[in-house]
Amino acid sequence: EVRGKQQESLITFARGMGERTAVVVAPCLTVRLGKAGETATPVGQVWAGAWLVIPGAQAGDTYRNVFTGETVEARENNSVAALALEEVLANFPVALLEKV
Repeated sequence: EVRGKQQESLITFARGMGERTAVVVAPCLTVRLGKAGETATPVGQVWAGAWLVIPGAQAGDTYRNVFTGETVEARENNSVAALALEEVLANFPVALLEKV
């Protein structure tokens, strides 16, 4: 579940098996992200204020983006553990996250 700014511009889903979890994050409707007449690359600050809530996650859990190798840590946000999407999508516009 995506909460906060730009939530209508992301598609996410999670799958789990036993202790393993994979989460996919991909942008959609990206024309809405830029100012009039501009095209925004859907990375980094574009996603400031948006959070990805992962079912069963706890603050401190770490997820690695399989595509980039970058890691991001779940933090408490509005009483749930979530990932800051400006960190998840900091340098690449899609993510396949695995819990590490």
